[in-house]
Amino acid sequence: MGDDDQALYRFRGATVENFVRFPERVNEHWRRVPAKIPLSINYRSRKAIVDFYTAFIERCDWCHEEGSGQYRIADKNIAAHSADDGPSVVASTKADSFDACTEIAGLVRKLIDDGKVQDPNQIAFLYPSLKSALVERMKAALENEGLLVYAPRASRFLEVEEAVDVFGLFLTIFGKPQKGDFSSRGYDEFHSWMDDCLATAKEILRRDKQFTRYVQERQAEIGTVLSDY
Repeated sequence: MGDDDQALYRFRGATVENFVRFPERVNEHWRRVPAKIPLSINYRSRKAIVDFYTAFIERCDWCHEEGSGQYRIADKNIAAHSADDGPSVVASTKADSFDACTEIAGLVRKLIDDGKVQDPNQIAFLYPSLKSALVERMKAALENEGLLVYAPRASRFLEVEEAVDVFGLFLTIFGKPQKGDFSSRGYDEFHSWMDDCLATAKEILRRDKQFTRYVQERQAEIGTVLSDY
């Protein structure tokens, strides 16, 4: 099951032909004609978005240049389930990025307060890269509205909260590697990061005595000793 118009993973080796030529290949290799079950009703978007998509996609000629088939599945006839003719797209006021982020965060807060959105996790922000300064500005604007943001990919993996917790517990159980007699910026930062991980693990264990006993048992199995928490 899938949508050839949302086949976005060519950079991972995928190809839209997995959709387009699937019936042909099934017939070629297994002499079967697969049942086709069209999923042609869009339950996500308002009618104006679906109509725009249909009109846009139909402007292109999707036929192979040599005339042997198409680059996408033809005659999909996508229709919107919603007949709501309200605004489908809104734009922020022309302003600098700080003011625009504040305005967008205010809109998000209003959508939640008005009951248009039942849960904030139904709202997503899409960026070309999470390393952009705009991501941090948007995150700060949302947090000013009392909306916490979870974006683990916005930081390096080893800075993500869950990674620090897990590595801190591993270091607690297995022990922190000894620091050598040499120094470099990266090497020193790595050992500083491990110290931060250990401090985080210590706080986790301080709050959870049952988990502390579990960690002590794992340490006993490998011959290390856990300090009292």
